Amino acid sequence: MSIPLKVKVAIRDIWDKPDSPVQEAITRLKNILGLDFICEPAWPLLTTELSSHYDDNSELAKSVINFVKVWVEAMTELLDDEENSEWADSIVDLVKDNGAALKLHLEVKAGDASTAWSDSQRSFLLHLPSSNVTRPDQYTPTFKTQLLSCFKKDKPLALRPSAAGGLDPEDEEDYEAVSAPKRPAAASAAPAPAPKPKPVSDTLPDPRSLPKPSTLLQAPPYHLFVHAFGNNTLEVQCSNGPTLDFLAEYFKKWAQPSSGQAVPVKVENNHQSSSFGMSYDTITLSTEPRYGRTTTLSPPVILALIEGLLGYELVYRDASHWQYRRETPIRR
Repeated sequence: MSIPLKVKVAIRDIWDKPDSPVQEAITRLKNILGLDFICEPAWPLLTTELSSHYDDNSELAKSVINFVKVWVEAMTELLDDEENSEWADSIVDLVKDNGAALKLHLEVKAGDASTAWSDSQRSFLLHLPSSNVTRPDQYTPTFKTQLLSCFKKDKPLALRPSAAGGLDPEDEEDYEAVSAPKRPAAASAAPAPAPKPKPVSDTLPDPRSLPKPSTLLQAPPYHLFVHAFGNNTLEVQCSNGPTLDFLAEYFKKWAQPSSGQAVPVKVENNHQSSSFGMSYDTITLSTEPRYGRTTTLSPPVILALIEGLLGYELVYRDASHWQYRRETPIRR
């Protein structure tokens, strides 16, 4: 199975270079650990499993490499923290028993990124999500928590021996009482669990490891602003390209009036105002006086589409400005 050319280039420029961010992170880990670190991504397999989620294979490779970098940095920070000295000693002992090398194996799985220890492979596992992830560093807190707990085994509580018969009542206080679970009433419904807050990294990402802004902005949150200039001009700015594409296409379709008496609406994609590698980030709707008549553009028409159809939530407004936000990803 061959490796795509763009993946090969990314491996050469981002993975193999000694001064690349990921190799610098690996060097720091080796210095703190005092032992070797081995991670050999199965690039053909990873490319096959992830290519459908990325528009560009170079972005795919960057994401995989950044995941390794984030994992390595999380491990390094834990090993370097004196509060984790016992845990760090267990890692060193484990590595020494494992050929004097800390090993990391990459796998693709559905759901969020995670990490665990595999007894069968004698290696740590890094589960890459089968989706497009532009900010792997958001998983730093998750990796730290999972690494610290990966060797803990839950111990079941013991029933009091008296429950099985044969314990002196005077000794019962030495055991933890475990009551049989009570059946909930048929009419009562279990409350829905509260959603867990999304972990937030306490470090800034390395600018060299990030993809271009237009790629980062494919992930939520999406921000959308509507500005009214006078009575005949509306400007829509959005960080999500497909949202602007939809609005531009929709309004261009209905911009021409069916009646000769009405004034047409002009819809422009503002390429000159685009930035950060985006094709455009603003559309403008306007009308011009015709036959001495002017037409007022109605903001509620735009706002109703944004809120009711596109699912954006209003976060701020004043007399001529509206700001929206959407947390749910938009699929192309």
